[in-house]
Amino acid sequence: MSAYNKKPRMRRMGVAKTRLCLKCREPFKSEWSGERVCKHCKSLNSWREATTSTSEYEVSGRR
Repeated sequence: MSAYNKKPRMRRMGVAKTRLCLKCREPFKSEWSGERVCKHCKSLNSWREATTSTSEYEVSGRR
């Protein structure tokens, strides 16, 4: 495989650590610093369709 066809390497390697999911607040194993929502929450229809339930607005103080 030539260098032209290779996938570019990340400049910095991600640091895996346990973080709290921004949606459900449960701890999960994050593979890199930008991963802030757990796989379970990302699999929900509300996440994939980018909808927000009323209860989430009430928790954050918005209506």
